[in-house]
Amino acid sequence: MAQNQPGVQGDFLNALRKERKRVAIYLVNGIRLVGHIQSFDTYMLYLNSTTGSQMIFKHSISTIGEDTGPAVRSNSRAGGSREFANRSHAK
Repeated sequence: MAQNQPGVQGDFLNALRKERKRVAIYLVNGIRLVGHIQSFDTYMLYLNSTTGSQMIFKHSISTIGEDTGPAVRSNSRAGGSREFANRSHAK
């Protein structure tokens, strides 16, 4: 059974949560979610965004990072954007 140890993952998520950083979460199916981490546990992450709150299973997450790009409104029902916003500004 998994033990509830902070580790690198817990430290990273807790720092983002405490500093109220806006994060971009990419799911394994390519959907991009943007918001603030309210809380997390061993299996789930609770994200607040302008469109509401979501509970996300960690096994569905591909990547988490601080969102440094412009605020992009994504339509998660349409599958979301598979392009990274920061790459379009690389020129």
